[in-house]
Amino acid sequence: MSEPKLIAPLLEGCAMGDPICEHRGIRCYPAMDTNTQQKYIVKILSIPASQTQLDALLLTGAYPDSDAALAYFKELADDTVKEAEILQRLARLEGFCAYEGWQIEPMEEGVGYDVYLKSPYRQSLERFMGENAMTQLAAVNLGLDLCSALSACRRSGFLYVDTKPGNIFICGEGEYRLGDLGFIPLSSLQYASLPEKYRSSYTAPEVNDAYAALNMTMDTYAVGLVLYQIYNGGQLPFEGNTPAEPLPAPAYADYEMAEIILKACAPDPAERWEDPSQMGQALVSYMQRNGVNDTPIIPPVAEIITEEEPEVPAEEESATEQPETEQELPADEAEVLEVLEELSADETAPTEEILEELEDTEVSEDTSEMLAHADELIAHELPQPVVVPEPEDIPVIVLEEEPQPEEYEQISIPLEDEAAEEEATEEEPVEEESAEEEPAEEESAEEEISEEESIEEEPAEEEFPEEDEELPPKKKRTGLLIAITCVLLAVLLGLGGWLFYTQYYLQPISGITVEASQSQITVLLNTNIDNDLLTVTCTDTYANKKQATVANNTAVFTDLRPDTSYKITVEISGFHKLTGVTTTTHSTSSQSLITSFTAVTGAEDGSVILDFSVEGPQTSAWIVYYSAEGETEKSQEFTGRLVTITGLTVGKEYTFRLEAANALYVGGTTTIKHTASNIIYAEDLTILGLQDGKLTATWKAPEGVTVSCWNVRCYNDSGFDVSLTVTEPTAVFEGLDPTQAYTLVVKAEGMTEGTQEYISANSLTVSDIQISADRTRLNITWSSETTPPGGWLVLYTADGSEQNVVRTETNSASVLLIPGAHYVITIKTGEGSTVLGGRVEYDTSAAPIFAGYWVTSEHMIFSMCRRPDREVWDRTHVGNDDYTTAFTAGQKAAFVIRLNHEYTTSADQIEILFVIRNSEDVPVSFHTVTRTWTNMWYQGYGTQEVPALPETAGSYTLEIYYNGGSVTTQSFTIS
Repeated sequence: MSEPKLIAPLLEGCAMGDPICEHRGIRCYPAMDTNTQQKYIVKILSIPASQTQLDALLLTGAYPDSDAALAYFKELADDTVKEAEILQRLARLEGFCAYEGWQIEPMEEGVGYDVYLKSPYRQSLERFMGENAMTQLAAVNLGLDLCSALSACRRSGFLYVDTKPGNIFICGEGEYRLGDLGFIPLSSLQYASLPEKYRSSYTAPEVNDAYAALNMTMDTYAVGLVLYQIYNGGQLPFEGNTPAEPLPAPAYADYEMAEIILKACAPDPAERWEDPSQMGQALVSYMQRNGVNDTPIIPPVAEIITEEEPEVPAEEESATEQPETEQELPADEAEVLEVLEELSADETAPTEEILEELEDTEVSEDTSEMLAHADELIAHELPQPVVVPEPEDIPVIVLEEEPQPEEYEQISIPLEDEAAEEEATEEEPVEEESAEEEPAEEESAEEEISEEESIEEEPAEEEFPEEDEELPPKKKRTGLLIAITCVLLAVLLGLGGWLFYTQYYLQPISGITVEASQSQITVLLNTNIDNDLLTVTCTDTYANKKQATVANNTAVFTDLRPDTSYKITVEISGFHKLTGVTTTTHSTSSQSLITSFTAVTGAEDGSVILDFSVEGPQTSAWIVYYSAEGETEKSQEFTGRLVTITGLTVGKEYTFRLEAANALYVGGTTTIKHTASNIIYAEDLTILGLQDGKLTATWKAPEGVTVSCWNVRCYNDSGFDVSLTVTEPTAVFEGLDPTQAYTLVVKAEGMTEGTQEYISANSLTVSDIQISADRTRLNITWSSETTPPGGWLVLYTADGSEQNVVRTETNSASVLLIPGAHYVITIKTGEGSTVLGGRVEYDTSAAPIFAGYWVTSEHMIFSMCRRPDREVWDRTHVGNDDYTTAFTAGQKAAFVIRLNHEYTTSADQIEILFVIRNSEDVPVSFHTVTRTWTNMWYQGYGTQEVPALPETAGSYTLEIYYNGGSVTTQSFTIS
């Protein structure tokens, strides 16, 4: 490794301190601009990391000599610069912060190159975590920022593979950005392995092997491990290489956050989050459900373990013995006893409500015993009261007396029971017999009266007839018949009364079934009662009543209040009484109110982000149903208040409808319409100037797209933050300080992604940019107030090609001209500060047909072939099988040219331009070579090598120009 030096122009005017860190050929130094006092970090990447790597390449024969190895090292250095350019492009979107400048320098000692990367000093997450405690809100925001950055990186065609606290920087108020190299193209992911410099403790376990194939979940694994460390007291769950088995839950994360993190860190890539946006969605849902705030992430309160009390001697025990009524119960036991007292006071209290009240209480063993008694008490319900029929007035039936014989006196006998009847029947003949035996002597009226009175006062002894004396049979049979008749009548009357009471008066209802929605209750009766006799009453807790008639054993109540308890009572009219189930209670369904429902285009074409707010009862999950004309309805279940729907047909209008995943009723704004569209970016964002504190920016809408309005935000780390909504593609911000840096973000209305531009402190303004063209070059000049110490950089693209850079010390530059191409030219300073007004576009003219030296391009016949594998060659070394337009990656191509016309000789220099375009007509390479006209031909033939063919398979077109004149166009393929 060579010693660091203050290279020009990157580090001119800077002072550099001792190295902060050094490993694997990478060194970091603090630096400061002595003029502005601006602090920087300079990272130096040595390629190779040590000269032993060069020796190994030469000893193994990988490269024949030092020059070949040096060319290889130069490719690696160029690749590093390309990564820095990728980082710079991503920094214009979101989630990344770029280097301010870079420079490649040959090593002074040894063979290789040092790549210098210069960035403003920013505090890293690694250093912040070592000095501060992370809060819950900061941790969630960190995860969201990283997921957003990695999603933007994927959309740009790259996978970021070096996420770790040392590469995460804190910018502004709680904004986290990635700020280092580590980009691998998605197109080559399955063929690439992870470079050693990108391996760390945050690398997924399956790619630690140098030969392991990479996968699309490496980035989310690293984000999960960073969050794991934060929620685990700053400690990783392992030492050294990551293990291949499931991790334990972080010590200080709740179960929801632990679930998100462990899914990201799953050993099996198939079980991880497939995309960073999915993990970001889970974090958003977690934040909305849990109300995350600035509470520090600290260990949970330790459980208090009560030690067993030592045994107390009998004497001390009796001395300290207290009455049971004075002992204080633990808080949980006191709560249980309070519930038991409520239960004892109200034995009809619902069992489920009491159990729910006790369910969340942590109980000891004694409390568990009390709960057991509580269960017994709950199970022992009072018996239901017996329904006693009300007394009924039964009509008295008067029987006509049966005529008695004249020889017998009529005696009235009370028919109390059958025994009394028989006794009366036996006594009658005795009295009459005694009357017959008395002499028929005439007595005085007074004696008769006295005799009768004596009989009434003292009943005479019963005299029974002799055994041989016969009783009057007719009289006995008549009394028995009367008794039987009376008994039968009493039985019939009782049976009739019982049938009347049970079959007519009492009307049973076997059961009541209630079905309820948020505003309606339907009552279903299980009964055979005539529905015209029934009425159902619905009473709420405020004694408001509604009545409904019954039809088909059903009564319906509408216009009820949601989430309200109602008492259902069944009543009957007429001389009837209801038995069985006549009352019940039921509640209408709860109702949630959607107060707002919005839809914006997501982070990819044909996607939408739905966001809504809810008041009232909550549900753990939601379902969104969506459809468009000609498409079947689809649905997606999700949690939280934010969901992203992808795969929509661009240009179609969709209707989205929200429902709760459970029985919860949802009201309010439950539907919304949104037209699926492509992502709209502000194109060609240009800062025209920053003068007198006023910044002016312009941009363009994509071709064929109409944008109703644009949202533009300008902010910096010093507290400046202003947002504007404009209808035209231009915005003006006032009150800016030119000595401070700013970030400008432009988003189209309804878009979640925007275009970003960074304006450095002490930026320069250029004006009066002039462009002129000759046959092979574009000449650019401009004016500026001052010339920066590091000179100028002129960056240009042609027809969307990769960016090329020309460095100049003056206010002019010359770049290669491609005929018929659209150029975008940007002027920047060599030291990396922002240049305002330094962007211009220019269209070159189409090339004319080459003509000169007595010939034109029409006289030239170009035949494409494989270049012979020899240093010096001509057309005689090309076999018939070598003429082709199909090549494989790594082959070299050439042309054999025949002139079919007489030509003149000349020592003029011919600048030959080769332009290779891909199938989308974008230049992928352009090179120039210079040859003498006469040396190009021999006996009417010439040969021409193609400087380089693309390495990527596909179809291409090669254009060749002589001194700006077109000579041929040839199509070919790479396989």
